[in-house]
Amino acid sequence: MQRERPPPPSIISINLRIKGNLQTDGDVQVDGTVEGDVSSRVLNIGEKAVINGSIAADAVRIAGAANGEITARIVQLSSTAR
Repeated sequence: MQRERPPPPSIISINLRIKGNLQTDGDVQVDGTVEGDVSSRVLNIGEKAVINGSIAADAVRIAGAANGEITARIVQLSSTAR
């Protein structure tokens, strides 16, 4: 039996600004701006990214700005995290 490959992550590009909540069972890469809450399996916040809202995920990697409460099993902060 062949195992299914996980779907690719959803990407919020650097020139995209979203106002509203994001919710997925998959992975998300944010390089733009999100004005709202984010819920995902894995969340990667790029260096230029900004999230203004709460975050709920299994794992969060922060290289940009996260302004809100973070609930996660694993949180990794890079030297550029704010």
